[in-house]
Amino acid sequence: MTENVKPEASYIIGVDLAWQSEKNSSAIAVSRLVNDTLEIVAVEKRVIGLDNIVALIDQWGESGCKVAGIAIDASLIINNVTGQRECEKLITKSYGRRKAGCHASNLTLYPDPDSVKLAKALAARGYRHLSPAGSDDAWMIEVYPHPALIEMFELPERLLYKKGRVDQKRTGQVNLAQLLRALSKSSSMALSLSAENQYLLDETTILANRGSALKQHEDALDSIVCAYIGALYTLQPSRKVFGDVTHGYIYVPEGPALEERLPWIDKLTLFQSFFRK
Repeated sequence: MTENVKPEASYIIGVDLAWQSEKNSSAIAVSRLVNDTLEIVAVEKRVIGLDNIVALIDQWGESGCKVAGIAIDASLIINNVTGQRECEKLITKSYGRRKAGCHASNLTLYPDPDSVKLAKALAARGYRHLSPAGSDDAWMIEVYPHPALIEMFELPERLLYKKGRVDQKRTGQVNLAQLLRALSKSSSMALSLSAENQYLLDETTILANRGSALKQHEDALDSIVCAYIGALYTLQPSRKVFGDVTHGYIYVPEGPALEERLPWIDKLTLFQSFFRK
């Protein structure tokens, strides 16, 4: 009898990495993937230092959980001395008009970046760039939430939740939380949060945040987005990768995550335009 046999769960970790992780905090979301449902089981909003980030990842890998892969919002491969990486140029070409272009990553600006150190530390632990889902190797991927959200929700432009006045950032986070809540109805990859993490999508909680608490909440939401992008990576045989593993790459999921476009998306765009004035 197999009716009572639970499907094996795999774990996906989303990392919103601070550029200077020794000074600024990063956020890490740990999620459990069973069939086509991704549950956020743990979120660390304030992880400081590369060693602590790696230790937390190791902790989950050593706890008996099968970590399938890690999706990281940071430049994992940087070989260019100046200018932008080719993948950043390609992203800007595709999404720049929708206000989701890339900043430049190069060895002049970042001669010894923690993001590359993290990628090397993970490689030493058996994680491979863009390793196919289902292979023996665990994977790691570089992701970029802005174009991913555009694709997932068919947004006309980048969702504003990172810059501006405090009220603008709060409103942007509320909008992002509303989008993430909508994913609970996705037929391709449903998103749920464990009881102790549901406050992260709560409007009242977001609107009460200020200062560092508001920034850390933003990082936590980004880490959830990263984990969800990682879950989509395991499903999509046609992967949209800008660049390559030699010179740097960025993975962007293809197509909407919802069967129907959310009816308030166009109103959201008008609202953002009002805020920018």
